[in-house]
Amino acid sequence: MPISIRQLAPSFAAEIRGVDLRHMPSQAVLDEIYDAFLEYGVIVLPGQALDLDQQLAFGRLFGPLHVLPPMKGPKRRIEDRAIDDVSNLKADGSLAGANSEKAMFALGNQLWHSDLSFCDNPAHASMLHATEIAEEGGETEFCDLVSAYETLDREMKAKIEGKIAVHSLAHSRVRGGHSEADVEYLLELRPPASQPLVRTHPETGKKALFIGAHVSKIEGLDETESADLIDTLLDHAPQPERVYSHRWAVNDLVIWDNRQTLHRGRPYDVDNVRRVMHRVTVDGDGPNVVDGKTIEPEIRRRPVRVPA
Repeated sequence: MPISIRQLAPSFAAEIRGVDLRHMPSQAVLDEIYDAFLEYGVIVLPGQALDLDQQLAFGRLFGPLHVLPPMKGPKRRIEDRAIDDVSNLKADGSLAGANSEKAMFALGNQLWHSDLSFCDNPAHASMLHATEIAEEGGETEFCDLVSAYETLDREMKAKIEGKIAVHSLAHSRVRGGHSEADVEYLLELRPPASQPLVRTHPETGKKALFIGAHVSKIEGLDETESADLIDTLLDHAPQPERVYSHRWAVNDLVIWDNRQTLHRGRPYDVDNVRRVMHRVTVDGDGPNVVDGKTIEPEIRRRPVRVPA
């Protein structure tokens, strides 16, 4: 059965049907999926009844997986740190509750962000798989940063060209409501990283804004001017015409390109409704800023191969 691709939003995002990822795809099918990933930025593959090993195996076709660092806090439900447990459950399977440390840390995910932008090597792709869903709320929204850049006026494009932003996990978590007492711990766990405010996609060559809740300041600007510019860009990017809201179904697999999109989770009844998802994140293409200068990438398609 051939793959079918249906665009979901005016400028990006698509649904792919006709593939079962429980079985290793052929190279031709993988190439179709990856081409769609690059073209649309967000791809939705419904009906993928994957176990964790199958999700990991498919993720590794895109490249090396990011391994989460050890963190203080409650015991993990899943030992493998290449799997991010995006759930509201404790290790014993009971509900953690809205006031739990896990839930408080996750509040930052309700702000627009790009995964691992606070790392020198920010994320390439993220793959989120739904096992249990909330019937109300809990959507994931995506924003097209290529369109966001292209629709800026000439004056704003000139103003932000060459600017470098500082991305910080501690900054976004405090904005999301996490305790300021943990700032030093978060800064040590994930030191801030510098990223270009306008980023060239290393595979398509398209320019995109590279912003989000992790951005704490823009280098070379005073505090007020920096904050105003960040707010202006964050207001401009997620306009309705460049936002796709995904209403989850069990066994949906959603894959997004962090180099051209933002995303955020929406609230749901954390205290009373089980919601279980698993994410794997593919490491990126390397630093975007070295010694205070933006590194322009050599535009080429990343090798994506099915094992022989």
